[in-house]
Amino acid sequence: FEVEVQFLGSCETMNHQHSTPPKQRLLDAATFLFAQKGYSATGVREIAQRAEVNIAMISYYFGSKRGLLETLLDMFFQRYREMVEQVMSGKNSPEQKIRQLIRALVSSFRDNPDLVRVAFTEMPFDLPEITAFRAGHLRQIVDLGQSELLPMLQENLNHPIRPEIFGPAMVGTVAFHFLLRPVIEAVFNRSTDDAFYAEYPEALADLFLYGVLGKRPSED
Repeated sequence: FEVEVQFLGSCETMNHQHSTPPKQRLLDAATFLFAQKGYSATGVREIAQRAEVNIAMISYYFGSKRGLLETLLDMFFQRYREMVEQVMSGKNSPEQKIRQLIRALVSSFRDNPDLVRVAFTEMPFDLPEITAFRAGHLRQIVDLGQSELLPMLQENLNHPIRPEIFGPAMVGTVAFHFLLRPVIEAVFNRSTDDAFYAEYPEALADLFLYGVLGKRPSED
């Protein structure tokens, strides 16, 4: 089965309609501005202006700009965890689960490039607690992979799998593509359109599972 996960609506085509609740407009505005300018360079007045709300609404809903960032990270990583839980709960083989997870990551990250940028790159040096906040979420996801996926993979291998390499390598590869998508399109002179994304997850899964040489364990 395919996993469908929706993050925040794309902020690239954000349309501030007053029918949208002010809290959601603030989340959309903060996502866009944090992604474009960075957390430190974005002011609360600018966020409120883009969201077309009174600046006091930021304190009312989130307490502060930091509270806004924490809310965005919490939303992102909670839904990320739900996606992993859905994949891991199935009875598919380890290879099928890895392919399914990569498809889900690519689909979700493609729909929300601004939120991906905020989730993976915004680490204010003057707010170490944000790093701890992010690490807490990721630790839950890592624990899930270690308990549900790694033992199944380990059964067919004659060497240990290091989770601190395995997980970040897979998720980081997917995220890195979306962080550098405009550069990738310019370098390779290819549009990352629907046709590209129909092929990309499977090619990435093959690379991750079998390496550059396409060599399966049974062929050793």
